[in-house]
Amino acid sequence: MKRTLLATSIAATLAVSSTPAFADSEVEELRNTVERLMERIETLEAREERGERVASRTAGEGSGTVEPMNEGEKLSIYGGVHLSVDHNSGDFGDGSKGTGLKSNASRLGFKGAMPTLLDGTDLFYKAEVRYGAADEVDNEIEWREAYAGMRGGWGSLRAGRLGVHYKSTYTKIDPWTDNAPQARQSKGKQGVSAFHSSYFNNAMEYVTPRFNGVHGAVWYSTQFDGEDADIHNAGGPLANFRGGDAMGAGLRYGGEGLRISADVIDIDADDVLDDRLANDTGWQVSARYRTGPFTVAGLYEDVEDIGLGKNLFINGIYRIGPTRLIASYGRNRDAEYWNDRDIDTWSLGAKYDLTDKSELFAAYVTRDEGDDRYNTITVGVNAKFGASIW
Repeated sequence: MKRTLLATSIAATLAVSSTPAFADSEVEELRNTVERLMERIETLEAREERGERVASRTAGEGSGTVEPMNEGEKLSIYGGVHLSVDHNSGDFGDGSKGTGLKSNASRLGFKGAMPTLLDGTDLFYKAEVRYGAADEVDNEIEWREAYAGMRGGWGSLRAGRLGVHYKSTYTKIDPWTDNAPQARQSKGKQGVSAFHSSYFNNAMEYVTPRFNGVHGAVWYSTQFDGEDADIHNAGGPLANFRGGDAMGAGLRYGGEGLRISADVIDIDADDVLDDRLANDTGWQVSARYRTGPFTVAGLYEDVEDIGLGKNLFINGIYRIGPTRLIASYGRNRDAEYWNDRDIDTWSLGAKYDLTDKSELFAAYVTRDEGDDRYNTITVGVNAKFGASIW
């Protein structure tokens, strides 16, 4: 606006100053110069207005919940140092039993967004690395999620190594994510499969805008013919799926303390290295409800045809000021990869908020695998900094 007023004043002054003191050609050249200047000012102001519109817009990203962008969020550095002292019972085996200090997915990342020259559209991106904060660093460096994409009123489209909608359905309901009681612990035994760990490689995902609290997502992971790299970078059972494709779709509703999700997943690898696993289709549903100090959540997942069984995870949270008391139960049944064992996991613990992002925690976990029972006591801190993304 200030630029427009300035240019108008110059033009008015020039009009008044059209006297014989200047040659007609000189006056015409000045007028042309002012006209070009005003056109340039109008272009700059249009870009500013477009940037303000982008800044005030909330668009859907991979998880379906992306913060509005503003000038201070164009580039954010974030991370966390997650440390715990864990005591595992003697039957955990060599290298795991006893007491030790553990880094739990400590990470450092960059994310941001910026307006583009396409009206109503911005570019967003993220790059994250996991590092060992307590033990041998050479064995604890992993490139995690990384992507770039475009988003606007039409939704969002991104590509890279992604935590797709199928995974984010789970991370929205597990209060123990990245700590010992989490449902995906032990390569997917404690209530959800390993598909909820780490990321799908070479993936693309489209997320729709929200309509009355509902959004949808479709995603696709693919590799060149003959390429034998892992479909998924979680390791464990998923390291047996090489090359080929994976895909999925999901719907989610959120509003008035209630969140409901449903997803399907299909695996079509070129090579499956373990005959206990197979290319096939699975599905899951989840719900979370929050009222006052109480939160309850649950997820049921059926990936039996893929070899990872039928999974159930439920939890309840009661908040007293900065303290959350948490109880959870996880179950795995009919998983050929786990030799069809009946696996049950219970945990009881608490978290104490140190800041709006960081917390102290303590929990007791017991996992019953029929003839074997494993117990863990964990005490630690999740120190998070920068942009809040989880």
